[in-house]
Amino acid sequence: MGDEATRQANRLFLTTRAACGADHVLAIDVTLGQPSGFAPVLGETVAPRTGHTLYLAMSGVTSTPPKAIGVGTQWQGRISFMAESARIISIGSDGRRGAWTPMSGGEIYAVDLAYRQGWTARVSELAFLTNLGRFAKARRPTCSEIPAG
Repeated sequence: MGDEATRQANRLFLTTRAACGADHVLAIDVTLGQPSGFAPVLGETVAPRTGHTLYLAMSGVTSTPPKAIGVGTQWQGRISFMAESARIISIGSDGRRGAWTPMSGGEIYAVDLAYRQGWTARVSELAFLTNLGRFAKARRPTCSEIPAG
């Protein structure tokens, strides 16, 4: 079941990441919340607030062999994805572009899998993506949209 677990983890990892050359790239669309308060004042129109897109390029991506416990037809384990290095850039919705900034590598993604009459998975994303909460949406970019550099 370890080989199938690895296939399941790779499928989940590539759902939001594109393999572009030597990098795996994740796009994060960030929207801005309301300027203040819980809701707009009645009768006022609120102009939509624009956000930006972060592109996170990770190189040297490897996965750990599943650390698993298996008994009979049940199985559970964790597969972690590591990057040797990473870099990030921000592109504003108005076209303004930042510069590629290096980031430290390390664990970039983890999947806890279990098999009991079918597969179930729980994904652990990057901490900064999780911290953006409802203002961020991860997606798989096309290789052509990724800024050069």
